[in-house]
Amino acid sequence: MQAIIIIYSLDKKSFPSSILDVIAITILFVIFSGVPIITLNIILSTKEQNDIITVLSQVFGFGAILFFIKYINNIKIGFNFKIKSYIPLIIFGIFLLTIFIVFIIPFLFYINSFISPTEELINPFNSLVYIFGGIFIGPIIEEILFRNIILTSLVNNPKYSVKKAIIISAFIFSIIHIVPSQIFSSFILGLFIGFYFYKTNSLFGSILLHASVNLIITICSYLHFKYGNERIYRLSDIYGDYTIFIVSFFFVIMCFSAIRLIKNNFFKLHNKKVT
Repeated sequence: MQAIIIIYSLDKKSFPSSILDVIAITILFVIFSGVPIITLNIILSTKEQNDIITVLSQVFGFGAILFFIKYINNIKIGFNFKIKSYIPLIIFGIFLLTIFIVFIIPFLFYINSFISPTEELINPFNSLVYIFGGIFIGPIIEEILFRNIILTSLVNNPKYSVKKAIIISAFIFSIIHIVPSQIFSSFILGLFIGFYFYKTNSLFGSILLHASVNLIITICSYLHFKYGNERIYRLSDIYGDYTIFIVSFFFVIMCFSAIRLIKNNFFKLHNKKVT
């Protein structure tokens, strides 16, 4: 089954071609998206207004990067993109989501409870703009920038091995999130999605994976808000009486999906160029 997605696909032959180019792009993205957020958040008072500005600033920063690459550096940008098979996407997606549910998200909540011990739990579904930005806009922008542009450029550079390219792109992807707990979870996410993108050359699949993880984090945050405790000392403080069932159930699913991926040799890396 194939699907053609109308989306940016960069023909990267000259820029970015090195780690310095990658750092330059990242700094520009942070500046173009971060400055409006900081400036306008000082002026605006409500959380809803701040969320709107955050989403619009990401879009503006992303547009500035595309303009910089396409017009200033004269790099050709195409629009066709294909997904050859949804089976690897579904199996790998289940594996990734269960890893986050069983390990990463509980650790994320645990760290947050000690970094901000006085912060009250909030319902993540209170802000529809924040949800829309986190599940739709954010994954599209970040996957095009950090996987389709940055990772592809590093992989196609003979100076960097595939593993090093994935690690570098994941690290740079993580540090733009600033919050310590998000830096860790974003780095892990960047490693997994970077690996998937390299294996499948599927930008659309990477966007779906990223959006799915953000969605599951939002759902788990709601469950924590609804049934958990603000301070986490034990596993049951995360989702209350449902914690053991949730973690155990998804741990079993994670094991089965991992076995399926191993049998299909999905985790093996082969040096190849990404187009």
